[in-house]
Amino acid sequence: MRKNNSDILIISRDGDSMTDAVIEWLYSGKIKYHRINIENIDEIKFTQMKINNMFWGSKHEKKQYGAVWFRFNAQNKFINESISDENLNQHLDMEMKSFKINLYNFLYKNSYNSIGYCNNGNFSITDKINSLQIAAEIGLKIPNTLITNNSKNISTFKERHKEVIIKPISEMVIFKNENIYYGLYTEDLKSDYTDNMRIFPTLIQKKQDKKFDVRIFYLNEKFYAAAILSHDKVDYRNQDVNSKNRIVPINLPLKIKKKIIKFMFLKKMNIGVIDMIYTKNDKWVFLEVNPSGIFDDISAMCNYHLPEKIALDLCEKI
Repeated sequence: MRKNNSDILIISRDGDSMTDAVIEWLYSGKIKYHRINIENIDEIKFTQMKINNMFWGSKHEKKQYGAVWFRFNAQNKFINESISDENLNQHLDMEMKSFKINLYNFLYKNSYNSIGYCNNGNFSITDKINSLQIAAEIGLKIPNTLITNNSKNISTFKERHKEVIIKPISEMVIFKNENIYYGLYTEDLKSDYTDNMRIFPTLIQKKQDKKFDVRIFYLNEKFYAAAILSHDKVDYRNQDVNSKNRIVPINLPLKIKKKIIKFMFLKKMNIGVIDMIYTKNDKWVFLEVNPSGIFDDISAMCNYHLPEKIALDLCEKI
């Protein structure tokens, strides 16, 4: 139930279907909202920020939002093309990044309710290494993991664990080369490394013998979990267009829920998409959490209606 007439602010990006779906729910409920896409964050209209107030638009208009959904962060680099000095442009980029972090801090502190805010303004960054460390500390199982820039270490790790996968340390990206698109998916590590040489920092893990993948949408201690049955034994995202993944709702064991709640508390996150694996020897293995992960598939296939859940959460305390 709404307690006042404050607007809802959504920081997202152009074309995000889940943001569009949440806004449809807000619109149908006649809830006032304001959407800022990160592509246009540099053009945001504000007059001044004070320690105890936020001012938006004209200097006569004070705006305090009832709730804020930090869906995506602005990662684009600020470049002023009229300035030729590289050092000056670098300085302006750092100034803009600092401004954005402080802007997000003000929005967070001056709203009655917020979801998605964490890591001092870096709320859409996937920090796999930190997440694996925290998960292990609280008792969640994680794959044996190595990050190295030495090829000999990879060879030793592979000899010990036999089957090994390689994945990006940060995000999976898709890039284009000569009109062909490539995705940096998780893959089997097939190359042999015999030389003792420096290489680019690389993340490898012992391959898990899985029954199925698990994707969990987490929102303020509520769980919406799905089992993903894929023909690709390494990365279910790398699916054949003629053989779609099967996605079905599942219930998580209570002990796993309790550990995830503790994990999310330590990560200072109240929303996110968590990836796990359920192995053939009945173990739940944590892989990563993405604060701005994709959840369209599990929302639709499992009838979870997640955009409605997010909209109701945003409206709950305003």
